[in-house]
Amino acid sequence: MTAGGAAVEPTERAERLEHYLPTEVQRLALRAALGPADTAQQDVSHWEQAVELDAELDAGTFRLLPLIAERIKDLSLECGHADRISGAAKAAWVRNLRLFAGTRPGVETLVDAGLTVTLLKGAALTAMPGSRASRNRSMADIDVLVDPDAGPEAFRLLREQGWQPKYGPVTSSRWHHSVGLKLPGSAGEIDLHWRELCYPPSSQWDAWLRSGTTATSFMDLPVRVPAPDRLLVHAVAHGARPNFQSPIRWVADAHQLIVNHPTAIDWSAITAIATDIHMSARFAVCLGWLRRHLDSPVPSDVLDALATRKSVIERIEVANEQNYRRWTLVGRCVNAACMRLQSRPDPAWSRAAGTRPHFLRDFLGVTRAHQVPRAAWHHFGGTGLWPFF
Repeated sequence: MTAGGAAVEPTERAERLEHYLPTEVQRLALRAALGPADTAQQDVSHWEQAVELDAELDAGTFRLLPLIAERIKDLSLECGHADRISGAAKAAWVRNLRLFAGTRPGVETLVDAGLTVTLLKGAALTAMPGSRASRNRSMADIDVLVDPDAGPEAFRLLREQGWQPKYGPVTSSRWHHSVGLKLPGSAGEIDLHWRELCYPPSSQWDAWLRSGTTATSFMDLPVRVPAPDRLLVHAVAHGARPNFQSPIRWVADAHQLIVNHPTAIDWSAITAIATDIHMSARFAVCLGWLRRHLDSPVPSDVLDALATRKSVIERIEVANEQNYRRWTLVGRCVNAACMRLQSRPDPAWSRAAGTRPHFLRDFLGVTRAHQVPRAAWHHFGGTGLWPFF
């Protein structure tokens, strides 16, 4: 049993993209991991019959195995592959511990410099009181958020400690909200965020996203964790995008936040911010999936409100994504244009970085305009025009 669906280089063709809505087999895996307790045995049995554990699993399903193993143990369920699933879960826990140990020096560097470090995604779930996420939530890196104006300083501090960008040079953040960093010779990986979302919200909702954090500790270091509804927005906004690796982990994170913190979810604020960042259509699709397939307690009036606030850009975007396996050149360009129209620059970072933002230069890792055509031809394999993901 191996972890299939490993991340591929961006030079792969668009047909290799994985969609953010689960397939039928992935749906069964999510039910086995998170479905209602009264149908748990049935859900595990159905999933076990549908999946071939001797074959290569997609990355999204593989990352759910710790949750499935925990459910089998807690509810004393019958599963013919329980030992193998438990072994995969223990291996994921060991990888998490190695990741935490390797990442600690980077987080400590930011904390010692007086920066406010806020955890996101799996790291935030791990730091919540009473959480078992360190065991059941597979992580590839540690996501940390700093203040927007502190982004350049945080990047500089980590670079001085030897951390290197994972995906080539970073010249500006006009088209980026974070940068992935890895420490050579270590298991440490940090995804450094200076914006919480891919598409920057208005100042009102940016302030809402950054408020409501609580102080906690992570590896004995003082950090902050966002409120559950902020984490829910972050999980859906980042998960609801096609990816080179199966992105269904957002489903598990969102469901657990809704179920475990029902009184801490401000649904009106979530509806408003989804509309503000032009993602109400995708939020409606994602939250509706959770309600239908995992019985997540998402209010029906929230889904109705999100469904009625779709802009033309969103409708085009979602239509293209729903037919992503048959994308044409026109469809890809329209979808890319939608993404670019939704993006807004981050002047503070751009000024501090001292560079003139330019999307193609950032994406292709070039420094001169005349290098763009050759780099684009090499990057896209000399076939098609697929420059926007």
